[in-house]
Amino acid sequence: MALFNSLIRYKGLGLLTGFDMESSKRAFVRLPSGHRFHVFMASNYIVSGADVDEAAEESKASYMIYNVWDQISGVAFERARHHRITIKSFNQFEEILRDMNES
Repeated sequence: MALFNSLIRYKGLGLLTGFDMESSKRAFVRLPSGHRFHVFMASNYIVSGADVDEAAEESKASYMIYNVWDQISGVAFERARHHRITIKSFNQFEEILRDMNES
């Protein structure tokens, strides 16, 4: 639910033209700039390497986003580098969306 609510907020800000929820943790997003990609949100307060591995399954996520009160394990960052997934907080991800829409 947190991912859905965040994507609704980003859409309300004009940062997304739309999104398709594939599960409660994974969505395919479309930006006004034409960029399209998958995002993933772990449902744990401590994001682990296993969460990152899950984000890399099937429709591999380009971004994994988390709440600022969550913690990210060192293994999660290591697995993200391995899978080429960027891990960002919701606020940081908003800035990425703004930058993508300006380019």
